[in-house]
Amino acid sequence: MPKPVTIYDYQVRLKVPSPNSTKPPALHQPAHGPPDGRRLLRKRTSENKQIFIITDGQPTAHVEGEFVYLLYPPDPRSTVATLKEAVLTVREGARISTFALIEDYWGMDWVGFVDQLTKLTKGVAFYTSSAELSSCIMESYLSGRRKKAYIH
Repeated sequence: MPKPVTIYDYQVRLKVPSPNSTKPPALHQPAHGPPDGRRLLRKRTSENKQIFIITDGQPTAHVEGEFVYLLYPPDPRSTVATLKEAVLTVREGARISTFALIEDYWGMDWVGFVDQLTKLTKGVAFYTSSAELSSCIMESYLSGRRKKAYIH
């Protein structure tokens, strides 16, 4: 970590160069997941384009220009950037399934983000435990296929 996080100073406010900029990246940037996923799906000719988002809370990273912002507690700018990217993804023909790990949601008011994401994208949401995650992903994948496939 570029900055230690403790219970006495739990806030994270980092601004690092984007891998797409001319400066070398300082660390792995999770904010590039949605744009990279959309770019990869754009190249595919499959009619079953799906994106799975597995989350333990609200978005805490986003890209602005040449920089990635890592912000905790969550910042509204990260939420807006994530929702915009999700809407663009759906407009390009992909289905979005969101999996909220409920053991991490306990006692937090973060379910609203997943609900908002699901409504905006007309996608599906699963509130699940990590132990049940794989079966929920399979269920979502098979139910979202435009051409049905059956497991024998």
